[in-house]
Amino acid sequence: MSDLFLNILNMSIAASWLILAVVLLRFLLKKAPKWIAVLLWGIVALRLVVPFSFESALSLIPSAETFDAHNIQYETPAISSGIPAVNNALNPVLGETFAPNSVGSINPLYIWTLVVSAIWLVGIAAMLLYAVISYVRVRQSVAERVPYEGNIFLCDYVKSPFILGLVRPKIYLPSSMDEAAMGPVIAHEKAHLARRDHWWKPLGFLILTVHWFNPLCWVTYVLLCRDIELACDEKVIRQMDLDGKKQYSTALLECNTGRRLVTICPLAFGEVGVKERVKNVLNYKKPAFWLIAVAVVACGVVTACFATNPVTEEPSTPNAERPTLIVDGNVYVNPYMPVSYLPYGYQSAGKLTREQANNTGLEGIEYFVHPSETEDFYTYQECGTPIDLNTVDSEQRQWAYMRWIQVKDDGVEGRKLTLDDVVMLSQKGDALSWSDFERYQGWDVGSGLYIMRYEIDELFDVLVGGVPDETPWYIYLRVNNEADDRIDIRTEDVSTFVEAHRNDVPKVIEPKPDGGGEPAPEEPDFSTLSEEQAVIHQAILEHNRSADLTGVVPCVSFAELASFVVDGSDFAEYIHYGWALYEEYRVTDNGLKTVRGSHVPVAITFREDPSGTLTLEEYWQPRDGSYYAQDIREKFPAHIVEDGMDSQKFILQQTQECYAQAVAATGLDTDQVIGSLIETICSGPALSSNPGDYIEAHPIEYRELTYYDRYTLKYCFTKFLKGGQTDLRGHIMRAAMDDIAPEAQLKLYAETGQEYFDAWKDAAKSVGKQHDMEWIEENQPAIYLLLQMISE
Repeated sequence: MSDLFLNILNMSIAASWLILAVVLLRFLLKKAPKWIAVLLWGIVALRLVVPFSFESALSLIPSAETFDAHNIQYETPAISSGIPAVNNALNPVLGETFAPNSVGSINPLYIWTLVVSAIWLVGIAAMLLYAVISYVRVRQSVAERVPYEGNIFLCDYVKSPFILGLVRPKIYLPSSMDEAAMGPVIAHEKAHLARRDHWWKPLGFLILTVHWFNPLCWVTYVLLCRDIELACDEKVIRQMDLDGKKQYSTALLECNTGRRLVTICPLAFGEVGVKERVKNVLNYKKPAFWLIAVAVVACGVVTACFATNPVTEEPSTPNAERPTLIVDGNVYVNPYMPVSYLPYGYQSAGKLTREQANNTGLEGIEYFVHPSETEDFYTYQECGTPIDLNTVDSEQRQWAYMRWIQVKDDGVEGRKLTLDDVVMLSQKGDALSWSDFERYQGWDVGSGLYIMRYEIDELFDVLVGGVPDETPWYIYLRVNNEADDRIDIRTEDVSTFVEAHRNDVPKVIEPKPDGGGEPAPEEPDFSTLSEEQAVIHQAILEHNRSADLTGVVPCVSFAELASFVVDGSDFAEYIHYGWALYEEYRVTDNGLKTVRGSHVPVAITFREDPSGTLTLEEYWQPRDGSYYAQDIREKFPAHIVEDGMDSQKFILQQTQECYAQAVAATGLDTDQVIGSLIETICSGPALSSNPGDYIEAHPIEYRELTYYDRYTLKYCFTKFLKGGQTDLRGHIMRAAMDDIAPEAQLKLYAETGQEYFDAWKDAAKSVGKQHDMEWIEENQPAIYLLLQMISE
């Protein structure tokens, strides 16, 4: 119901511009035939009733959709009036007053919309009740009547002539009416019938009933009633001489009933604007042809400009307005934001040729490329100076690095976070929020805890962690992916930190010449999966993989929500809905470092031909920004939409699967990495005796423990089986066990981690006696792992 009300409200706002134009035009064309004014009100009625309109480049309406139902229900409320001053004044107030509740699932403004929708329905009911009561009262007043001639009746209880009825309308006259006045009155009422005014006035009232909340619609109805009478007067007096006009005016004065409230019925002879009508009758002159022509043209112009919607602007392609460079056949544009530091790993590739410069005036400028990246490069050129995160002062000239981004079929890659951005963001201090990072490329790497990672280059990245819609718990600038080498940019000096690590190099484990050390990364092995799951994982890999995978290992996980089969005459289509996680890892001294990745809901469709071969038909994922939720609702079956929008539900399981693939592909020494993570967690806070405080102080390291899944369990089991884990390490390992294997968690109090594990081991042995190993492997994988280790 709220959607219906918002549609009506948008239609009413759009029609209001037409109403204002008609009121102005009605004044300017007051000497034109009155039927033209009635025609204009008919166009207004169509605008108020018809739920669609044609788009026109001539349209002067600022916006056809001021209120967006999806925005009000699911996002930070904002209006789109088409008038920047109005938007700038109201949207901050709306966003602050009706900001989405991080606890609730419905926007506060949406609740108010439901309330207002209910009030709107009550108003409609009241208007209709008023119309029914008015009609019944008029019917009662003409219950006793005497036929005069044809469909004309005389009544004792009516004060003014009028028409009543829609299908078989009748004219009612006061019994006391002077015979001399009857001629003009009857001619007037018959003119009403000829013009079908006994239909148009009730129809106008019904439209007013729907749009009763709009004051301009009340003005419209009042002026419509007046213009109907004026047009009818003109139709009657068109051929009259002066004496006839005087007699007609006298009849108007005799039948004057004074002012009335707005009514749906009847059409009364002396009901509205008698003074204006008498003046119009006595001063009537047949309008010149040119005046009629001008009035008709003016009606057409008003219709074209105010009865149509503005043309929807298509997003412009970046290279349509920006300068472009062409390198190796690829087109690149720049985001206008220069940076002071050349990101790590970019090397000079020479100077731009005339062909590469592409008429930008940058011929001969030095440019820098990355050996493993083709999606962007940097130039060192004269440019403006940034004065905030989004604005460059072109008058303050400087020499700086400019990033140029490759244009692809689906547009331009989003803006990548730079060190200059971090410096500017840090100036906001504790006022920094999640929304400040929405414009930058990043991906969710958290489990349970929401953590967004924004890569700057191979050396630096930023981690933002906490709970969405609340103040971030931390905003770390890190170097070399190291937990201890980081600062919170809200409270510490970013520039000093960057300069201190300017000459650092990424810590990457390189294979030794003799074949020792860590093996080179391999692509994930899908051979253990079913054929169907293997092609799904391969499709995700091919869709997301970087052009150059040197030194990194790509990993894929798919959490299926639903699947459907569509059988054709000579083919079958398989549609799989779920969450696709793609990660690229690099091995460092501290374990796996995420280089890039994505975690998005997808719908993957395969077609199977008669030979059984599966071919990828469609790889679908939602658009970013405000389209995200809408796209999922439209694409996913209704029963999985909620899961399709819950990015946290499957992320731990999927990340664990990707870590397992990466460990298998790289031969990473997980014991060393896990031991180092536990040591880091145990390093602080030194004054606390609560293990939870240590975990809370090191959320990133603890999250990494859970990501290593079976490897962490195996490490913990090994330490506990040796015994003696009665210190803080034992508590941390116990917590990791419970978080990785919640299905096997014991609800008991234990003084030490070792005491807890011993009880856990006894419980595991008990499960081993009650079930076979196949059942345990499927339902209690952690217990299965321990029993295997004990039996070895």
